[in-house]
Amino acid sequence: MGNKVKTFGDLGIWQKAVRIAVDVSALPETGPVSRDFGTKDRIRRSAFSIFNNIAEGFEYDDKDFVRFLRFAKGPAGELRSQFFALKETGLLDAIFYE
Repeated sequence: MGNKVKTFGDLGIWQKAVRIAVDVSALPETGPVSRDFGTKDRIRRSAFSIFNNIAEGFEYDDKDFVRFLRFAKGPAGELRSQFFALKETGLLDAIFYE
């Protein structure tokens, strides 16, 4: 039981959110989305906002941390919605959406 969380970097959810942001950052460099700078920017901002909200909330007390976790859900939903729209318009292969 020695796995005490000391920094936000120790949080598995933060680590996963960073991985998503890294993957999302590479994704729009190929295909039709690569030329849509507005969409690329929105996707990246959403992805980066998720882990940044988790990190920021970690620096506060437990009550505020929970609030920031809720804040992180917003851009997570936005990112899913953006990927859905890109899939539906044919700008993103369905395999990336899954």
